[in-house]
Amino acid sequence: MSGPSTQVLSFPNPHQGVPGVKRAGTYTAGDTLGVTPEPVPPAESPELKEHEPSEDLEARKFEQSISTMKTLTGYVKEAQRTLLPEDITSQMGEVDEFVEGFVNGSSVAHRSSFQNGSLAILEGWEQMRENFEEWSAGKQHQLQEREEKIKTQRDILNESRRKKESLSTQETDIRKQINTEHEKRQDLESRQSDIDQKIAELEEQKRQLTIEFDASKTSSSDLESTLHEVLESKENVEHNITDIEHGLADLTSDDQMNSDQDSHNQFLTWKESVIAVMNEIQKARELEWKLWDPQQIIDWICRLDRGTFAVYEEQLKTEIPSKIDSGEDLMYLTKDRQIIRELGVSKIRHRDMLLQHIERLNRNNPSDRFKENGLNPHV
Repeated sequence: MSGPSTQVLSFPNPHQGVPGVKRAGTYTAGDTLGVTPEPVPPAESPELKEHEPSEDLEARKFEQSISTMKTLTGYVKEAQRTLLPEDITSQMGEVDEFVEGFVNGSSVAHRSSFQNGSLAILEGWEQMRENFEEWSAGKQHQLQEREEKIKTQRDILNESRRKKESLSTQETDIRKQINTEHEKRQDLESRQSDIDQKIAELEEQKRQLTIEFDASKTSSSDLESTLHEVLESKENVEHNITDIEHGLADLTSDDQMNSDQDSHNQFLTWKESVIAVMNEIQKARELEWKLWDPQQIIDWICRLDRGTFAVYEEQLKTEIPSKIDSGEDLMYLTKDRQIIRELGVSKIRHRDMLLQHIERLNRNNPSDRFKENGLNPHV
């Protein structure tokens, strides 16, 4: 199967000419980038002091995220890809390049340009991911079709073997009956010879024996015909079994299937590493969620839970600027569920999901030392 078409993307340097961020927001579990990787433990930091300034704490968390991103980028580059097709490895290399360039260029000193730069990286990954998912789905479909074909051929082979065994049993039974009938005729012929000597006295008995003899011959003829049919059917089944065994041997020794499975496994390992980096990038962005302007808030909402809220984008663009005035942040939306419905989020389940995301943002707020540490955004 030919691979997905290669899409060449050009990504600007995310750290050049980017204006400072004005407001801030968050991701959570099951968001737009798919698989949740194993969490990478952050570098150990000293205990927070009781009166440590919020700005210092934010800077420390931001620096921890940068360090974790650089560690995860190493896992992306080390991911095995020798079994993958050239067009897929080429696209993987493009992702490696722009992810490594962004992560290596990120630092606390460039924190003001990180927001828009990270957004460009996330959008670039989403464009590339469509090609990867198309190739991955095609490869999984190929593997599944082969497995189903092997299973079908094995079922047919087993059924044919059972049928052959049944026909062999029938053959044995019929042969026994033929032998019995033959022995019976021999006995009757012997008796008939004796009766012929007493024909005058035993005419009636001779007639009865003749009837039995004729009946036995008819039965034997029918059995011979049945035996002929059974033998023909048995021969056909044996030929079918031979053909099926050859086809099954070809399928089970398919080296391409094994190669494709190993290739796809390498791709999944690499993809999990990339997602881990994206997750850490979004985690760092969320440190400044209180600074986000309405457009940044809309972008954050539309990316949540694999783009679940993207269907509301047009309504959000209309309603959020009027609902979140200057000086208000996302916590304003938690005051009343009716406010979120007025934004255009029509489904109750979606409103509950959005509230949980916003409440988690507040739990992650580093300026409140009395709150427990929040969860990773799971990009």
